[in-house]
Amino acid sequence: MTEEKKPESSIELEMIREFKEHFIGDSQSLFDANKDGFVDLEDLRHALVRFEWIIVSGLLLFILLS
Repeated sequence: MTEEKKPESSIELEMIREFKEHFIGDSQSLFDANKDGFVDLEDLRHALVRFEWIIVSGLLLFILLS
């Protein structure tokens, strides 16, 4: 039986996920939008787009009330 070779980066990510599940539990971060266990640039981009209207309306209020 031959086992498929995974790239080293995916093996390392798998090890980190297993470590987190074992020691931290199955809790997910609030900013982990794609639920992969890591908060990366894609997750932060999703959060900025998601809360864009809050940022824009806050800036508008700041400008109008100043």
